[in-house]
Amino acid sequence: MERAWTAALGLNVPSVCENLLQDLAVVMRKATGTAITTQGTGIEARVYQATSDLATGTLAIIDDGTITMVTTTATMDWSDRLILGWFRGLGGATEYPGGTNDYLFDAGTLLNFYGYTGLGALNGASGQVSAGNPPVRNAGTSWACLVDTNLWIYYDAADGKLKVYNDTGSTLRTPAILLFASGQTGAR
Repeated sequence: MERAWTAALGLNVPSVCENLLQDLAVVMRKATGTAITTQGTGIEARVYQATSDLATGTLAIIDDGTITMVTTTATMDWSDRLILGWFRGLGGATEYPGGTNDYLFDAGTLLNFYGYTGLGALNGASGQVSAGNPPVRNAGTSWACLVDTNLWIYYDAADGKLKVYNDTGSTLRTPAILLFASGQTGAR
């Protein structure tokens, strides 16, 4: 879990911080890019639900790392973390929780992944990943987690955000992602 603030001996602890500790103990914190705005809080986990389809050759931000409390705002560094999770492209645009067909949420294929964010991903020309320029893994310089054939989750060192890139050749309908991230490994 990322530290949002540091306490010291004799420091008055605001109630918002005590409440945050209780909320984080539940299980999850929602991703900043999710359509499931009622998701509860918890350990360093993210639930991401797209509000629209993810066309092939494009990317979407999963999370920007912002941790906000009433007294402070901190940013999580997504680099150098092990990530474990599940990805599901839905069958229709309204199958996410709260959508008119959310009773079909479990109808899509569930893919699991386990990867490493390293120092971030680069494209094939060793430049920043962008629409039409997917991430390419390269020893010591570029890291991306392969979810399925040509479907990637990666850390973008240029803006500090965790992203998903669809290079499958087809549109993914309002994808959903549940992921857990370790603390930084200290390896990079």
